[in-house]
Amino acid sequence: MNAWTGKLLRVNLSTGTSRVEDIPSAVLRDYIGGRGVADHYLMTEMDPRVDPFSPENKLIFATGPLTGTPVSCGARYMVVTKGALTGAITTSNSGGHWGPELKFAGYDLLLIEGQAERPVYLFIYDDVVQIRDARGFWGKTVSETEDGIREYLNLFNDGADKPLVERSRTQKTKHAPIFRAMRIFSGGKETSAFPAGADVRFDLELAGFEDVPGNLTAAVAILNHRGQRVALFHSEYQQNLVFRGAPERKLSCRVPSLPLAPGSYHVELVLADGFGEVERVERAGTIDVIFSDLFGTGKLPNAKQSNVVLPCSWDMN
Repeated sequence: MNAWTGKLLRVNLSTGTSRVEDIPSAVLRDYIGGRGVADHYLMTEMDPRVDPFSPENKLIFATGPLTGTPVSCGARYMVVTKGALTGAITTSNSGGHWGPELKFAGYDLLLIEGQAERPVYLFIYDDVVQIRDARGFWGKTVSETEDGIREYLNLFNDGADKPLVERSRTQKTKHAPIFRAMRIFSGGKETSAFPAGADVRFDLELAGFEDVPGNLTAAVAILNHRGQRVALFHSEYQQNLVFRGAPERKLSCRVPSLPLAPGSYHVELVLADGFGEVERVERAGTIDVIFSDLFGTGKLPNAKQSNVVLPCSWDMN
């Protein structure tokens, strides 16, 4: 089975979640090629009476065992779903870089199910999988959409190819990375896109800083594309929370209403003592604030509006 990665990436647009699943070796052995494996998932997971246009239908992008190899036609991949014209399994075959790149990211199949509440696009970089807002590209041509996403990714290159522990940072003294992980939640689910004024929670994991002396504080800052801080949530200033160094520690910063105009922003993390910054990660992540017409005005907020820092609450365990 060395020609397969043995992994399936399942993305549920209704819940805004994704997970990686193992493909049973028997399935890879008994169903030849990407089309056969995709057919297996459609036949075993989906009611044949499902409406092709309903969220219960599934869209599968499938690579074969030779996809990504230098053999002839090694760049091909299959798109498999229940077709609206015949009501049966429908397939399409394509080439280019997409199939090999999916394989190089570590997946044989990409299975998409459910229905998104708004236009979205899927960002995949190895084990980094994000469902991102695409309303800014809605109504554009394919080439305009591709160019727009490339421009966005170049502008907001937050190192999504690297986990937080490997991202660039500045430190007062040379030290192993302290900020190890960050997860962002809104609306009861992990996400990096949410409406203006949403309730947002930043969960932070710190480790390996037991030798850092003194009282420490943490802060989550939001930066615009110019690198200007437009919001700051500080554990001591807004919660009077200070802590000591420890082998590991978890912090949670909850913002009841994030006061940002729609757009994309960088998240910056800062750990400080009484004399200055101990560690700062300028590009810890990216968030997309999307338009939400809370008052039914039918108008977009002013993108140049000033942003104030509202209260937040911090927890530690």
